[in-house]
Amino acid sequence: MDSHHRKPYYFLFFLALSFCSASHAATQSGIEFVDSLSTDNSTLTLNGTGTRYFWFIPIYAAALYLTDSSQDADYVINHPHDKRIILHFLYRKVSKDKLLKTLDQGFSDNLSNEELTAIEQEIEQLKGMFKTVYKGDRIVLDYSPNTGTRLFLNDELQGAIMGEHFHRAVFRVWLGDKPADVQLKKGLLTLP
Repeated sequence: MDSHHRKPYYFLFFLALSFCSASHAATQSGIEFVDSLSTDNSTLTLNGTGTRYFWFIPIYAAALYLTDSSQDADYVINHPHDKRIILHFLYRKVSKDKLLKTLDQGFSDNLSNEELTAIEQEIEQLKGMFKTVYKGDRIVLDYSPNTGTRLFLNDELQGAIMGEHFHRAVFRVWLGDKPADVQLKKGLLTLP
């Protein structure tokens, strides 16, 4: 077979490859999240995606990555495996004060007074890592028993906090009994 006749087959082969690779990513509110990613300690798989809305206005698209996929919020929160939440901001500007107000609300809605008191210093440390964000910015919160709970802003590490109880409290903000957004929680726990 001459090269002229082989070209269509090469084209079809590469076309098939492109469709295969695209099918492994998830798109949420126009943001594409990869099907898996590597951390310092493990490979995490996309568990689900969702969008945080405020009065029908999309604030950020989110994705949850786990070592073991699960639709059980309690398992995700309490199991001490590596995990990551990515928040990709869609709104033009969200002030640090707004972010902290939402974070405080998430903690108070999902923790008892005793639990809040026990991790008060860690919460203040986390709040000090936040900054005003703009459309296109990404906040990443991840947890590993080896590195604790870490916050990244646009891939730049802002800090890390050790503690199993603290990491559970952080993930309850999105996955607890009273999450910041019920539909977002549902999306994060819906396997793609």
